[in-house]
Amino acid sequence: MLELNGKCLAFHGPLLYEAKILRIWDSKSRSIQYSEPIDDETKKEEDIKNIPTELIDKDCYFIHYQGWKSSWDEWINNDRIKEYNDENVALRKKLIQDAKKQQQEAKRHKSKTHSGSNNNNSGHDAKKRQDNKINKSTVNKKPNNTKMTETSVKVNASDHNAATYSQQFHNTLNSNLPKIILHIPMKLKSILVDDWENVTKNRKICKLPVMKKENNITNILSQFQRDTNTNGILSLVEQSLLEEYINGIKLYFNECISKLLLYRLEKLQYLQLIQERNENRNATTQLCDIYGSVHLLRLLSILPDLMSDTTMSLQNCQIIIRQTESLLLWLVVHSDTLFDMSQQDEDGDTYYINTSSQYEGLALGM
Repeated sequence: MLELNGKCLAFHGPLLYEAKILRIWDSKSRSIQYSEPIDDETKKEEDIKNIPTELIDKDCYFIHYQGWKSSWDEWINNDRIKEYNDENVALRKKLIQDAKKQQQEAKRHKSKTHSGSNNNNSGHDAKKRQDNKINKSTVNKKPNNTKMTETSVKVNASDHNAATYSQQFHNTLNSNLPKIILHIPMKLKSILVDDWENVTKNRKICKLPVMKKENNITNILSQFQRDTNTNGILSLVEQSLLEEYINGIKLYFNECISKLLLYRLEKLQYLQLIQERNENRNATTQLCDIYGSVHLLRLLSILPDLMSDTTMSLQNCQIIIRQTESLLLWLVVHSDTLFDMSQQDEDGDTYYINTSSQYEGLALGM
């Protein structure tokens, strides 16, 4: 039985974790049950506002994951919470065992692939087929059009690891599934709206490279990965799943930003960045090292639509969604530094800068 201050099991990613119920939202009475009486009406109203809009009409629970930082406390509904009993504890253990088996199978598959590559002819042919398969699809989308049936993925043939991650992540974004829901916190939704207005109405673009190196996408994801495994709380299986997710997001962003995530007004800036990088033949800078939090948020916000057109299993879709929701919550926690649009750099510029007539002409197709 789920009770206030009681122990429960909650899904976070593909696994179940021990948690404690701190508050309960009663959708019928439109009130929150607290472990201790609260007389501060302002706090009550604020707590209600913090309930995700998609959960406000459902009974839900505000939980704390045992052993985790309080920044991971969150509201969840009945789909993600289970009573703490012998049956569900057994389910938790089974999920861990299944995850370990998947990791072992992945290692065996990787070992077979590596063994096969020792044969120069067959290895070369397999590599060529893999690269051809990845490069077949093309796309011409804007940020507000997010179907993945024509996605373009181009991989450096000399980078086997990159190609492998690209193929795995691209395959996870190619099938037909029911509507997939991603819970985006209201604060991040507001940032996306402001971003749209800045570019389309105010005719501004993000200054690149990002103002602070630690706020580029590569470093954002690395810091998220470190924070998620603070004090080694993740098992080896969970670490492996997180590593695969992080690499997939980075590689996918680097290869597809021009097709999926840019407004017309930003195209010239992108072309200039590519030209500068190509002129420097020794440059190893990836687009993830140049773009920042806003463009990462654009990608995360459209993942459900991309996965709706995939052949991936519903369970794997849910794994990616839960990992993405964890990342979104982490972005909210660090939003004051990652989405500080008013801070000025040494040139006096802020996050968004005005564009020249050259940018306007390209946006209008001139």
